[in-house]
Amino acid sequence: MVNHTQKDESNLVSSIDDVVVILQSDYENAYFLTGNFTSAIYAEDCTFEDPTIKFRGKDLYSRNLKLLVPFFDCPSLTLQQIEKGVSSETNFVLATWKLRTYLRLPWRPLISIEGSTVYDLDDEFKVRNIFYLILLGILKVGIFLLLKRLAKYLLLVLEVMVNDLSAGNPPIVETAEKIWHATFA
Repeated sequence: MVNHTQKDESNLVSSIDDVVVILQSDYENAYFLTGNFTSAIYAEDCTFEDPTIKFRGKDLYSRNLKLLVPFFDCPSLTLQQIEKGVSSETNFVLATWKLRTYLRLPWRPLISIEGSTVYDLDDEFKVRNIFYLILLGILKVGIFLLLKRLAKYLLLVLEVMVNDLSAGNPPIVETAEKIWHATFA
């Protein structure tokens, strides 16, 4: 396993093939469900974007992944295909995957989506942009909007839980349910 906290960051990649091998390893470790990824292949100011959010910086990416990990129960991430290419003189890697996980909520909703990720590389073979794409079939049935609302809900619950814990109160399931109804009503 290649872990972003364990790898020496000097001279890790010298070709697009090296990036593909490292990404395959990261997918085997379900990197965006576990938070374990090889940060050495990302530029410091890499842009991360999906249909719900866009931000810059690999440290922020690492932090965001770690915030999500506690919400996943029995997660799996299957790499279906990975290929390299060139577009407008820019090297890129395209990965197609399937994500499946239950969420650690009282009613344990199942999230099962297929998507693709485009990794744009700079001249030093560092990832400078990542675009996560959810396949259109899922968007047609409104899952995208549901996931966006679910992300909002999870952030609100996390905030309430942190506030409750800092005040010395145990987290209350009823509070999470009230937020759920307020978010989806």
